[in-house]
Amino acid sequence: TLILLSDGSVVGWGPFDWGELGPINAIPQNRSWATALVSIKLPGKAVDIAAGDASSFALLDDGTVVSWGKNLEQMLGTNSRVRLPDGKDGSENPVKVSNLSDIV
Repeated sequence: TLILLSDGSVVGWGPFDWGELGPINAIPQNRSWATALVSIKLPGKAVDIAAGDASSFALLDDGTVVSWGKNLEQMLGTNSRVRLPDGKDGSENPVKVSNLSDIV
């Protein structure tokens, strides 16, 4: 679950075993569930967000779209494989979605 705050920052909570809340080792947790709100470290201010089953997306104020979380079948839009520390397909850190720019 993600929340877009009025200052453009994003926080979340809930399950995170695919990196959908950021770096797994930095999250206060109990059995792969965040036990407190987690601040998502974005490369800019978000103006819109979307949360899927295990992937998260943010539209930044510069028109860039970033994604993080589960990346099976390259669903993060990076056109490449990214891996979590445990070897699963995914990203704990926001990555730029390929071939998108100037999104409003």
